[in-house]
Amino acid sequence: MAPFCLVPGLSRNREAGLNIVDLRRAGLKLEERRQIRSAFHILYRSGLNVAQAVVRLEGQFPSGPARGRWEFVKTSSRGICGWKAHSDADGDATSTAEG
Repeated sequence: MAPFCLVPGLSRNREAGLNIVDLRRAGLKLEERRQIRSAFHILYRSGLNVAQAVVRLEGQFPSGPARGRWEFVKTSSRGICGWKAHSDADGDATSTAEG
């Protein structure tokens, strides 16, 4: 599992969003948290496969905190967890991640 991610319930192979509280506790500024959130969305919600998402992340975030996310994914020997969307009352998939 990538750093600062939430896991829904007992599921061990899905990520549900970013742990914004831990990002704040780690001392990341708002703009840094937004960068990580943007990287999360590219990786999980852009419709790209993992390899395509990593290429986009490398180009969009050559430095900064989001770089750690694509480096983690790129060097992972076991792959990454999939995306677990939550449903709101209307049944629409929503993210738990906030800036």
